[in-house]
Amino acid sequence: MAKALIVFESIFGDNKLLARAIGRGLSARLEVEIRGVEEAPQTVPDDIDLLVAGGPTHMTQMSRPTSRKQVPEHKEGTPVPDSGIREWLTNLPKDKKRGLKAVAFGTNIGEPSWVKMAGKAAKGIHRRLRRKGFEMVASPEIFLVADPTGPLIEGEEERAERLGEQLAAKFEPHRPRPGAG
Repeated sequence: MAKALIVFESIFGDNKLLARAIGRGLSARLEVEIRGVEEAPQTVPDDIDLLVAGGPTHMTQMSRPTSRKQVPEHKEGTPVPDSGIREWLTNLPKDKKRGLKAVAFGTNIGEPSWVKMAGKAAKGIHRRLRRKGFEMVASPEIFLVADPTGPLIEGEEERAERLGEQLAAKFEPHRPRPGAG
């Protein structure tokens, strides 16, 4: 069976919900591993066929150490991390030979018309993955939150699950890649 790795940054839990929903959609055809960025592997394991990466939009882009420090404490009361999806992607090695497939997602505050004008974390994640040599199999996907601390706007979690289903449909039953282990 093909395998997917979903890596997310989530401060208020919305991107975690989306990662799980995408994972549910993928799980019909792919084995899915979901990791918060703080516990994600430093390299994409050789047995992964699809990388899904996502995070929040802070000040019209991916979060930064300075923007994360301006965020209030997590809902659970734990401190905001110093590192996020931006740093994980920066440290991720290039995918030089494998042609690994990837897709980006992110959250953004506001109504759909506002999102079209604003910068987005999903676009930045998409660009960084493409520059690292990943084959982007979908446009960056933006999910809406009601305000900076959430929650997701009604229907967004279901839309994320449908995205996972659409991505899963791109995969045939698992066959070993040439040269893979």
